[in-house]
This record gives sequence, structure tokens and C-alpha cells, in this order.
Amino acid sequence: MKVLYVGQYGEGSTSRMRGERLRRLLAPDSFQVIDIERPLHDHSRLVRSLGWRFHTGPMVSAVDRFIREQATGDYDLLWVDKGNFIGPGTVGAIRAKQRIHYTPDTAIVFNRSAHFFHSIPVYDYCITTKSFEIEGYRTKGARSVLFCTQGYDPDVHRPYTPFGQKEGAVFVGLWEEGKERPLALLLEAKIKVTLAGAQWERFVRRYRNNPLLCYRGTGVFGGEYARLLSGARVGLGLLSKRFPELHTTRTIEIPACGTAMAGERNNDTRNIFSEEQALLFSDDNELLEKVQRALADDDYCRQVTEAGSHRIREGGFDYSSILKNLFFQMNLIIKAI
Repeated sequence: MKVLYVGQYGEGSTSRMRGERLRRLLAPDSFQVIDIERPLHDHSRLVRSLGWRFHTGPMVSAVDRFIREQATGDYDLLWVDKGNFIGPGTVGAIRAKQRIHYTPDTAIVFNRSAHFFHSIPVYDYCITTKSFEIEGYRTKGARSVLFCTQGYDPDVHRPYTPFGQKEGAVFVGLWEEGKERPLALLLEAKIKVTLAGAQWERFVRRYRNNPLLCYRGTGVFGGEYARLLSGARVGLGLLSKRFPELHTTRTIEIPACGTAMAGERNNDTRNIFSEEQALLFSDDNELLEKVQRALADDDYCRQVTEAGSHRIREGGFDYSSILKNLFFQMNLIIKAI
């Protein structure tokens, strides 16, 4: 078997984590990676910003051209991870018996890309982690749509900090106005909050004199990210309000790192967790109440943490288990585990 994997393959990226699991499971004779990080960084910061925001421009054209130039062989399987910058001509030109697209992100109602929309009918399978987008894929001509939850890499996302050394709450993610209020409530309730993510500068300035806020910068990745999650008693799985997100990577990664996950109560999270396995909440006040209890009651917090971690680790939410289930649905043969 010959496999071509297209995606961002930088150290610590979830795309690389999925790619390496794919390589282990299929054990192909040939596994070629086209790492789009290279053409992405050949452009100025402004050009990259415009490309990511509007999914057009010289950076996007360069990525599409780079993929076409590198994909010179005949393949049994083409796997594209988050293919917002690859057009239908390039997808179709790659000589592959089966073409698969996977994205952990929203791609229909947000992160909209004309390149991707036109490519959807060219893929044999489109895999999404967004249940609310399944019908959108079909409307845009997808041949077959598969749904899976977000996942985690057990080599990276694991407990690092003993329970007795954990403290406070942690949130890692992009700033949004709707995410400010719950964090402000925790700080005003004298709860330590560790924060990392882009565009939080204004919020951080507002609380610069509050010693309970620890800002770790615009981003943490890989093992550093997992250690940050593991160091807190409660990890906040706050969701975006720009689109109807129902769960995110943090929903799975937080309990995998041995930390109690506080997440919004909705169809996805209730399908993943029971009320005993996570700190599910319906509004910010309930979030505050549950976080306060988890910080004050060792037994309660430990029980939720252990139950949530067991659910994720034994429930098939690791990337290998997710991929094996997808392979079964696509009739792909697993040669090795």
C-alpha cells in the first residue's frame, strides 16, 4: 500500500499526531508526507494572515501548487488533513485510488473556503467532527460523510501532575467575547485561572493587578500544552459562540490529561460524559458553582477526575481507536496496530 498524507506536520500539531497514528495502523509500504508548513511560512505575516482569514491570495495559491508539485506518484490512499487551501483540480490530479478528507474544525458554516467547497465532491469520503455540519457536506455534493468525535494522543495527552499538586482552573484557546465572562467570574470569586491563547491581551491588561491570573502567552503546544492542562484541578472546555460548536479538542484532551473537564451541557457532551464524569453546566453561574465545589471538595473533584479520565481512556477516544473505526467504515485494511 502507498499512502500520501497532506497536512501541517509540525511538531506538536494534531495533524501530525493523526498522521503518525495512520502510519502505524496501516503500516504501508510507502508513506509520503507533504508538509504544507513550508509554503505557509514562505510568505510575510500579513499575507499569511489574509490567507488564513479569507482562504485566498498568494499563500493559498502557493500551498496548492506545492502539493501538486510534490504529489508525483501513484497512491492507494490520499489523506488530506484540513484541506482548505487545496483546490479540486489538485485533488483530482493526484493519482489515488481513494481520496479522504478529514478536518477537526468547522468547514461549512465557518472557516469557509471556496477551494474546499469545490473539492468536496472529488473526495470519496469527508470526515467531520462537527455533527451540525453533516447535512451541509451532503448539500455540497459529498459522496460519503463520516462523523467522529475529537480525539487525543495518549503519548502526549496524559497525566503529568499528581492530584495533590493540582491547583485552580485552566483555559487554553482563542479569545472570544463570550469566553470572557466565565473567566471573569472565576477570578472575581478568588479562583486562580491559568490562561493561554491568542487575542487575550485586553482581558489580561484589565486583570493585570490580579495575582490569580497567570497568562502563559498566545499559545502552548504539544507536551507543554498537556502539562498545562494536567497542572490544573479543572480544565475549561469553553466552546465558540461564532458557530454552534458542541465539543472541541479540549473536551477530550482535558480528561485525558487527568484533569476534571468543565464543559457546556449539550447533545455531544452528554453523549460523551455522564454528569458524574465531567462538570457539565448550562450557564456561567452553574459553572462557577461546580468549579468552586471541585476546588473545595477533594473527594468530589477526585471522583469526577478519575471517572472522566477512565471514560476517555477506555471509551475509544484516542486517535488510533477513532481511525480504526473509520477504517472499518471505509473498508480499509489495518496491517498493524
